[in-house]
This record gives sequence, C-alpha cells and structure tokens, in this order.
Amino acid sequence: MKNIQELDKLDLFKSTFEECYDKEKSNYKKVLYWKSKNKINIDDLNEHSCNFFIRTNEKYCDIDFDFFKHLTYEQAISLQTWLPNTLSFGRNGRGHFLYEIENPKTFSKKCIAVGGKTLIEFRCSGCYSLFRGKITDDIQATLYIYDIKKIKFENLWELFHEIAFIAAITILAPGNREVINNYLIPIVGELASNGIGKEKTEKLIFKFLELINRKDRQKETKSQINSIYKSKKFSNLFSKSYPLNWEQSEKFSVREIIKSFNYENKNTGSFEINLGNDIFNTELVEPSWIIPGMLPEGLCIIASRPKVGKSWLGLGIARAVVTGSKIFNRQPEKGGCLYFALEDNVRRIKRRFESMGITPEEDKPSFSFSIKNKMTKGFENDLEDYLKKHPNTKCVIIDTYKKAAPITKNGNTLYEIESENLSKIHQLALNYRIAVIIIHHTRKPKQTGEEDTFDSISGSTGMQSIADTIWVLETQRKKHKNPIIQMIGRDIEQQEYEAYLNPNFEWEILGKPGTLDNKPQMQKDIERAIRELTETSSSTKKEVYPKDVCDYLKLDTATQTGNCKKTMKRMLDRGELLRGSFSGSYKLLPM
Repeated sequence: MKNIQELDKLDLFKSTFEECYDKEKSNYKKVLYWKSKNKINIDDLNEHSCNFFIRTNEKYCDIDFDFFKHLTYEQAISLQTWLPNTLSFGRNGRGHFLYEIENPKTFSKKCIAVGGKTLIEFRCSGCYSLFRGKITDDIQATLYIYDIKKIKFENLWELFHEIAFIAAITILAPGNREVINNYLIPIVGELASNGIGKEKTEKLIFKFLELINRKDRQKETKSQINSIYKSKKFSNLFSKSYPLNWEQSEKFSVREIIKSFNYENKNTGSFEINLGNDIFNTELVEPSWIIPGMLPEGLCIIASRPKVGKSWLGLGIARAVVTGSKIFNRQPEKGGCLYFALEDNVRRIKRRFESMGITPEEDKPSFSFSIKNKMTKGFENDLEDYLKKHPNTKCVIIDTYKKAAPITKNGNTLYEIESENLSKIHQLALNYRIAVIIIHHTRKPKQTGEEDTFDSISGSTGMQSIADTIWVLETQRKKHKNPIIQMIGRDIEQQEYEAYLNPNFEWEILGKPGTLDNKPQMQKDIERAIRELTETSSSTKKEVYPKDVCDYLKLDTATQTGNCKKTMKRMLDRGELLRGSFSGSYKLLPM
C-alpha cells in the first residue's frame, strides 16, 4: 500500500480476547454489541493484546472466501486470481478481499451455498469480520498490504457470482477424469440457455479445467462449446439425457448463481425475455412426483370440514413418503418429510402412531409443534435453512394454514394477504422440487348445492390461484355415505374418488363416486362381522357386543375401538341395526 494511513478510512474497532471468545466454536471471532464499538485510530493497529475487526459498509465491502474449506489450498488460491488484487486479510492473509465501491448501492449481504456448503459471501453494510489478530490459540489473522482496489458494484457482483459458479462445479465434479465431456454438456447448455455468451462460457469452463488439472483438453472443450452454441439446442442441469449426479437442491443453487451473473438484469426490475425458439429447443424437465398422477412438486392445499380426517390424510402421506410404502395404491418417491403439527403435541402424535400400527423399526417423519416466525415474517427463511441441511426432503406439511399465517391488520384485501402469505412458500417448493402441503378448512356449504366444491375452501380465491394442486375432502355424513376426495391441479387431471378411513386410520380409495354401494366402509365391516359371528354353522350367537365386533375386526387401539362403538350406536339410532335382548348387544335386521 502506498500509504498505510489509507487504512484510517476504514471502520475498524478492537475487542479484547476475552470479549470476542466464542466458547461454542473455540475461536476469537465473535463480538457482542459490535455496532456500538468505537472506531480506532490507525496507530492502534500496533497493539498485539487484542483483536481488530472491520465493520464493512456500502463503500467498503468484504468478499469472504469460504471455499477454502471445500477446495484444495492450491485450487482456492488459483480461483482467487479471478478477482482483481486488493488488500486481503484473515487466515494466512487470504480469507477475505476488501474493495472500495465506486458507486455504492443499498446492500447488506449475500451468501452463496451449494449442497449445504457455504462457498462465498459478499458483505457490505451490517457486517463485521476479523481483520487482524487471533483466530484460535494457534492460528492468526494477518494482512497482505496492497492498495484497496476501486471497483464498480455491478462488476464485483458479476465476478462474485462467476467465482461461486466455478467453485460449485469444481466441488461437484465427478472423480472420474474420463466423464468430463458428459459432465460439461448440461452445464454449458444451462449457461447458454440463460443468455451467457460463448466467450464468457469458454473462460469459465477453462478456469474449471485449470482447477482440476485438465488444461490438456481445452481444445476439445472449445470445440464442444462451439458445437453446442451453433446447434442452439441447449441441455440443462436437469437433463435426463446427460444426468448430473447432483442433488436437486444443488442444481437449483447453481442455476440461481448463473441467473444472478448480471446485476443490472436482476435488479433493475426489467422483465426477462425468453425467445420462442429457445423455449422450443429447451429440454423439458418433468415434475417431481410425490404421489404419481396425484401430487406433484409445488404447493398443494388439502381442505375439508373439521374432524373429517384431513390430518390423518396428511400423516398418511408423510408416512408413505418416508417409508416408500404405497398410498392410494401408488408408489410415492421415498425421501424425508417435515410435518408442522401446529395443532397437536407429542402425546397426540404418539397416539396416532399407535392407531396406525406404526412399528419401531420403520422410518418416521420429523415434526415441529410450534414456529417462532410466521409466514412472511421469517418462516420461509427458516424453512429454506432446513431444506439446505436436509437435501433429501421430498415433502413438507403445514397443519394448519391458520396456525402458520400471520395476524394482519393492514388495509389489504384477503386475496392480497393470502397471495402474499403463500407466494414465497410456493417458490421454495418449486425451487427445491418438493411438495409443500397446506392443511386448511372448508366453509359450511351453501344450501343451493350449486357451489363448486373448490369454492368451499375457506378464504379468498387467492389461495386457489397460487396453489399448484388442490384436494378437497368432501364429507357426506348426513347422507350416510363415504367421503369424496376431489383433486384438481396444473399438472394433474381433474379426478374424484370415493374414499374411506379404514380401522388403521389410513385413507383408502374405493373407486369412482356412484359406482359402489353407498354405505361407508366401516358400516360394511361391522355388518360383515355381525353376520359372520352370528350366522355361521358353528356359531351359537344370535346377537353380539361391540367388543365382539372389535375383536373380530382386530381393532386393538382405543381410537379404533371407540370409532367402531360410535358407528354401531349411530347405526342403531338410524334403524340400521337392532337392539339385542341383552343390555348393550346388537343384531342385524331380518333379511
């Protein structure tokens, strides 16, 4: 640096080793109340009995290279040369680069992570970093004294995302050196389909080849890139023809990095143009199916009147996903499931496990019984953090919408409120290719009978318009018929089924409405049990007790037996069973 006094421009403060010691991480990088610490004079930097920290701002920003943890030291140092040289500090004097922004923007921080690994951070206002001093008892943060480079914000933004892209595809690269050609086809196609020019693509890919010690194939790769751009038939990160052995979340993360290359296009509010020919030549990615033909990725609403069994349905879906067992006679995609049981507790979920016959050996969903932050108030960020840490997650269930939605007292319409509440969650579901299921309620139906079933969903049409899939569980209790599940969505055909909550509290599809005997399945099972208990040649009984029926049907939990007894009582009240000659006994109607 031409003049060490130029450091006096920076917002530096100091902290004693005692103050900045982080017991949890065993380092000296944590400072409480750092915003209120007084700025030091440059002469104070000569002290060695404390740590010095820098508060970055919109004029002086810090690029934090976390990829040193995930690349070899030689790769990381080589990758840093992508950025212009400037004052650097941190571990070995290389962990952070400091830049002076010529055209400051209102900006705080951006962190890029892929597959749960943080690669790089862009830190402006509201951030601090250890500038010089003790990282641990054995490792020091030092300075490399260069002039602080001046750079335009949008130029640094572009370089920041380019270096993140190179780091990501290097970390995710296959170990087999012979498959690089197929590895690069979808990556180059993704760059091309996002409007990245051929020259820049070559520069990025050549740097990747340098990092993996394959500069020998630059000529071959250049020809490959020319061929892809000339054909205008672009593959992408989700290609089935050239599959990448990456997690879905990793593909979305790299795609987002590429889309963020150009700061102006991303942040000026201008709309993005996709040429029709490019769309025509794009290789389509089929939706990820949680339940084939019924429940694709995206936002799904499952709604019904209270106490119909929608929470049992949600728990049944969760169980099917984590165990890979069939539901509705269809094979789901096995994976993790997070269930927000916001109206329940541990005791109630344990009882439901027992009622469903869940065994100690089988996989089970994860549960959360409360949320600190409601929708639009931080819930989406919390959920995304979870998805990054658990990339195998296929399904998230929020039971119920009312418990997760914030209380709003502004002047917006219900349509606007519901659209805002669900927009970010909807985007998360699409980005991570999972299903987010919202358990919700329906209103009391109108007497006219002309209302569309889906219009009975509580609230405005804002919820219906944003959802990708809607299921309505329509009760027919007053008609003494089985419930009807109606389904509609962007990626599924409209369909409806007569359904039944069996004695193990698992929903089963019986068939199309109107094609079956209209009696509920439980009633059929009770009648069959009484008939077989009283009418077989070996039987001496002419009437039975509810316990006899429960034993015959092998109902062994309190919930199952209670459900059976209530059903028998209702059948008696409706004249569908007769009272026996003994107190509490039942018999069938004469044929």
